[in-house]
Amino acid sequence: MRYATEVIFITVFCLSCSSAKPALTTPEHLNLDAFMGTWHEVARLPLNFENNCVATSFLFRRKAPDAIRVESFCWYKHINGPMRKGVSNGYVKDMKYPGELMVHFMGPISYPYNVFYVAPDYKFAMLGSPDRRFLWILSRTLSPSKTEIEHLIKLAKANGFDDSNFIYPQESPYAPQ
Repeated sequence: MRYATEVIFITVFCLSCSSAKPALTTPEHLNLDAFMGTWHEVARLPLNFENNCVATSFLFRRKAPDAIRVESFCWYKHINGPMRKGVSNGYVKDMKYPGELMVHFMGPISYPYNVFYVAPDYKFAMLGSPDRRFLWILSRTLSPSKTEIEHLIKLAKANGFDDSNFIYPQESPYAPQ
């Protein structure tokens, strides 16, 4: 009986390990200064603080070598609707890996996010949580081409993100009409 229990435990443990997602690695070449600036949301996974946002932009600013400030701008319910602003502060967990960030929201709440993709020209980037619950596909321009968006979605899927729940800005060719 004990042997059967051990076999079941080991089997369940191995199955849970095989379904684990690989680490969400950050690019070794990431230049944090080049990453700073304004980004526009191309797609994202659902999250409460962006409910009813039909378009979102972010402004990343460097506060210190390992500290950043993130300002988010949400156009509420309509592209010409009121704009909501949020401010978060974060830091680089280890300067050897500048894409691994810890971002603080409302008081003591913080969450890890990794910049896991950045285009060589810094026109596009992807930021996600290691557990794959949160994702932002970002562009420096308001209207990337459909081909560029499709390429970024493929990269997100290749990194373990489920695209079935992606939310697109109102002006996106992928937005529900």
